[in-house]
This record gives sequence, structure tokens and C-alpha cells, in this order.
Amino acid sequence: MTPFPHRFAVACLVLMLLSACASSREEDSSTRSSPQPLQQLVVQSKVCGAAVAVIRQHALQSVTTASGCPGWATPSPDSLFQAASLGKPLFAYAVLKLAREGVLDLDAPVMRYLPHGYRHAFDPLRPDRDVKTDEVADPRLEAVTIRMLLQHTGNAQSRRS
Repeated sequence: MTPFPHRFAVACLVLMLLSACASSREEDSSTRSSPQPLQQLVVQSKVCGAAVAVIRQHALQSVTTASGCPGWATPSPDSLFQAASLGKPLFAYAVLKLAREGVLDLDAPVMRYLPHGYRHAFDPLRPDRDVKTDEVADPRLEAVTIRMLLQHTGNAQSRRS
């Protein structure tokens, strides 16, 4: 078995923990816990930088950091990590929760919830500029269901120009 699944699992776990656990506290002796288990895991999985925050009752209890690559500095408890696409499973969870509560029907056309179409932003991550948008009201969207979008089978093409 290759180390990739382990490396991927460790990276996902660390990123999920970090995305909700940012801290700007000054580091003290109570901020770090025993690093041995994390250190062993990152070395074995060849993960170059990892941090795990423990939160109990809405309070940061400890932050453990480790580096598993020679020549890489160990991250600090305040290090920032790129969270990649962690929003996708969180969004899917929210949609499934709404479906369970009867608010959304997974097999309904997405246009039931967007009766006027939607606005497509060409560069939504650049708030410093005027964001170019266009109205999308393609009739083919009537055949696309929420379930299809969650399964990535809606065949929605990117409209970037």
C-alpha cells in the first residue's frame, strides 16, 4: 500500500482541524502538548507541516505542531495553512441537513430554488475590482437536480470567457 492514502488522510484531518482553530494567543507552556504522536505520524506520512488544536467547551486547550520533512521548519501554533476545498464537504453537509429537515428536495430541479436563474461572477475573489457578472438562465438547468450537483453529474460547464 502506498503512503498517499495516509498522507491524504493526515492532511485532510489537519486541515479540517485548522480551518476552525485559528489562534493568535501568545505561546506559553500550556499551548503545546506532547508532540510525539503527531511527530511520528507526519514523519511516517511524509507531511511537511502539521498542527492539531484541541478545543474543549469552546476554549483552546492545546496546539501541537510537527514537521515530517528534513529541512522544513516546524510550524508555530499561529501558522496559516491553505484549506483547499474544505468548503465543499461543509456545503454538502448543510444541503443534506436541509434535505433531511424537508427544506430541500434532492431530486427537485435546482431551478425550483433559483426561479430567476443566477448571476455568474467571472472573478468573485477580487473584491478590489468591479466584478463582471452575467445572468444565467439556461433552460437546460431545468433537468439538473440538487442530487446531481452534489454528485458532480450535473454537467454544468464553466462559463469563463
